[in-house]
Amino acid sequence: MYQSIDSFNPKSKDQSINSSNPRSMDPPKKIEVAATIVAMILFGGMAVVQILLASGKLPSTIAWGGGRGRAGSEEQNEGSQDQNEDYEDDDKDADMDTPLWMRIASTVAAFILLGMAYLVYVRSYLYRYPQESHKWVKILSWIITGFLGLNFLGNLASTSNIERYVFGSVTFVLCICCIIVSMS
Repeated sequence: MYQSIDSFNPKSKDQSINSSNPRSMDPPKKIEVAATIVAMILFGGMAVVQILLASGKLPSTIAWGGGRGRAGSEEQNEGSQDQNEDYEDDDKDADMDTPLWMRIASTVAAFILLGMAYLVYVRSYLYRYPQESHKWVKILSWIITGFLGLNFLGNLASTSNIERYVFGSVTFVLCICCIIVSMS
């Protein structure tokens, strides 16, 4: 007439949680899900910015250290005052001074950012991945977190106000989100 408590327990002996198997892990906490969503949106937004830089729709002075990428150019040595004065005229193309290497680097950066977004998604256990890759996903998530910390410092050192304040803030939020996800 009476059943044992174990028969009502969904995690009985046969279905116990094995922490080494991500498929059997408990669902992520709300903070982890929120951090993952924010990180994925910001990574995606930064990838769009990189594509716009690569296509010449945004001026090259807002990224990659604030310079136009020409080593030894007089414009780089003049300092950061009125960096975007060349782009105030609507008729002038923003990509006139964007060198090929910067376009290629921005395209590569966009794909890397999208890969980072995917890895954060996988790490937060919203996507169940094979057990064999669990260790690598954890390691890569911490590498991304460290990279974002260094990137934040690089953004603060930029001569571009947009890169320093806007991208620096975005990178800081991304770093915090990745710390939350990596610790999960």
